[in-house]
Amino acid sequence: MTQPTPLVHLTARALPGTLLFHDWTEALRLWRRLLRAFPDARALCLMPNHPHVVAPDDRARQRLSAVMSGYARWRAHHRAQDGACWQPQPRAEPIPDAAHQRRTVRYVLLNPCRGGLVVDPLAWPLSLHRDLVGLGDPAWRTREPEALHRYVSSDPTTSVIGTDLPRLQGGFAPLTRIEAAVGAVLRLQPSDLLNRPHARRLFVRAAWYRENTDIPALADHLGIARSGAYRLLGTPPTCATIGEDPWLSAVLRVTGDPRFPALTPRRGGTRWSDWRL
Repeated sequence: MTQPTPLVHLTARALPGTLLFHDWTEALRLWRRLLRAFPDARALCLMPNHPHVVAPDDRARQRLSAVMSGYARWRAHHRAQDGACWQPQPRAEPIPDAAHQRRTVRYVLLNPCRGGLVVDPLAWPLSLHRDLVGLGDPAWRTREPEALHRYVSSDPTTSVIGTDLPRLQGGFAPLTRIEAAVGAVLRLQPSDLLNRPHARRLFVRAAWYRENTDIPALADHLGIARSGAYRLLGTPPTCATIGEDPWLSAVLRVTGDPRFPALTPRRGGTRWSDWRL
């Protein structure tokens, strides 16, 4: 019988005094590189000056090295400046058993809270936690999302008894809140949000469910023809059919939840601008 590939914990740090990203465009570029490189990850988290990865030890260190070098080249081109951004990559840390794996996953997913960036692991978009608990890409969802979130969030930096996952809500919601929810679930900035077909479809269907049933108004909001808005809506979602679309379910659950703001810089700069380097 083939033995499973052992897991490892990897990280890589930026040079002292260096932030890996200055805005969401840079942050999301590095985040998506990590997702593509580690489709087998058990946990991922990108902090302002270092990523964490828990994944099977199948060329994992080489994969992270490729992400680092590729991002460094893109970053230099994007900023039109030369210069390295990474320290030498440390060795991968083997994870010896299931109990150690569970603690390591929790440590990785709690990094944003313990680092003072957010007060709930759900509030940091550059983490696999949202996806694992069913509030992001359904391909990553764990079998026991409630148990995982309770275990991760029951920490003094969050809440000693843990926090609740958002529940499906009905009733009217403003279009701005629905836009923010779609952007949070898909990890899209407002400038990209309504240009993506999947995002537009989620927006129209979520808006309809939350009692924005004026199709001409939705079409005007998107800058498309009414016929296009009707095509995006398709068969209107109901309570009985929401579960058939995990993306729509996630959007409806996070709409209005303060832990899922739109990916826009806050007043005075981005949240990570005062990160301790």
